[in-house]
Amino acid sequence: MEFKDADDLIRRLSILNDNIEATKKLTEFYAAARLKIDSSLFAKQYTDGSDDGGIDFYHIQDSTFIIFQTKFSANPRKANLSEILREIGKLKNTLTGVNPNRKAEEFVSQLRREVNNKDANLEIVWLTTNVVDQSVKEGVQKDINKWRTANGWQINIDFIVVDKHTLENVIYDVKHGYIPYTGKKTLKLEPAQWMENRWVETNIYSVVCTVNVNDLLRWFNTWEEIDRFLQKNVREFLGETGKAGKINKAIGHSYLSDPDWFWYKHNGIIILADDIFIDRVKTS
Repeated sequence: MEFKDADDLIRRLSILNDNIEATKKLTEFYAAARLKIDSSLFAKQYTDGSDDGGIDFYHIQDSTFIIFQTKFSANPRKANLSEILREIGKLKNTLTGVNPNRKAEEFVSQLRREVNNKDANLEIVWLTTNVVDQSVKEGVQKDINKWRTANGWQINIDFIVVDKHTLENVIYDVKHGYIPYTGKKTLKLEPAQWMENRWVETNIYSVVCTVNVNDLLRWFNTWEEIDRFLQKNVREFLGETGKAGKINKAIGHSYLSDPDWFWYKHNGIIILADDIFIDRVKTS
């Protein structure tokens, strides 16, 4: 299913006249757009129902466990903290074995075997046609962090919001070329070398910062991993020959010979993400 924009998505899902089916179609759309999940795999991993225990869809990618909680609304509004925390409470019970989701038992079992693995990740994706303010998202993340500590878990847990504004960007990406899911990436921010911006009109949240470029390079082990980050209109490596080759070599020489001046010689790196979170304790 292709959509013009988020309003078109909501309108077309609304005419299904069945909130359960609309929720399923929304989940399937995002799973295909970001995880490249086909319909047959989606059917196996979609678990929405009266006893889903807060897991509507699950997926494992590398060492990352992904859970979708989907909330479709035909009339978008601002979500509040308490309603999201109630749903997260159901998920907490499922993950601790209080209220199991029978369709996702194997997934939860695999996850529980990794709760003490500090290199593993759990991403709770709140997929909704409503709008979620950054302050609400941070409130939920704070609650999850507290719960994780109380349970003594070492696994990283992130609350990812995909709301109406994010869906607008996803639809645009789908129309202009598939943008694959790249997973969680972290950077250590230099003290006093970063600032946040929130645009109320568009709900775009951004962070402008100074980081060590070597921390970016550590994200990648192969050229294939780099390719996953390259998308529409992003300038990629232009080759080693001709004028482009000379420019690339000059940039490389500039960084190797005078790394401290690289910031002033380069116009910066832009990274687009569905969700950004600053850990104000670790600052990473």
